[in-house]
Amino acid sequence: MQKIVRIIEDCRKVDNPATGNLGIYEGDFPRTVFVKNTDGSAAEFWYEGWDKVNAEWKIPELKRGEPRPEGRYWFINTNPRIRLEDGSYIWGDECWWSDKVEADVLELQKDVDFFREVYAAMLLSESK
Repeated sequence: MQKIVRIIEDCRKVDNPATGNLGIYEGDFPRTVFVKNTDGSAAEFWYEGWDKVNAEWKIPELKRGEPRPEGRYWFINTNPRIRLEDGSYIWGDECWWSDKVEADVLELQKDVDFFREVYAAMLLSESK
């Protein structure tokens, strides 16, 4: 059964935002690759094209459930992919979305605003 979701807020900078539209949650798909370096630093790359980058670097992949290797390693970050009514896609990290389809968008926006305030407070406390 397909899961229908509502886009509460489209955070992309596009001419025709998907805010308020319905879409179909298609599952979590590879979105980015997180690379942990030996010195403790980290970097993130788009999943598309990662094979070409790693062909040169030859960094081992960390698979779920495996112990973290010494040195450099990488793993895939997945992200929800939502197919919109016009056939285009929006990723979960590009919008706020909910499976409460019957709820009013303005009501759902209150939840988004609350989480933004909590996140801002977390960032503030971590910076001290």
